[in-house]
Amino acid sequence: MGALFDAFEKMQKGMTPEQIRKEEIKEGKERVKVDPKGKRWGKCDSCYYTTVVEKDTGLCGPCCFGESETYNGNW
Repeated sequence: MGALFDAFEKMQKGMTPEQIRKEEIKEGKERVKVDPKGKRWGKCDSCYYTTVVEKDTGLCGPCCFGESETYNGNW
């Protein structure tokens, strides 16, 4: 459904915010390995969040494409 909804569900199941963030980092780095074209791991030039960013612009998915669904390299 979306990153926020997923995090909410995980918190309801008892995960801490730190555990959720570690899982997000693992998922993001895995997305870069599986589909590296146009992706790299780094800090977004706009929101300064460390996640999967678009190689050419240096922006994360939501800042680059304007869609929350592209969070953590989901494009």
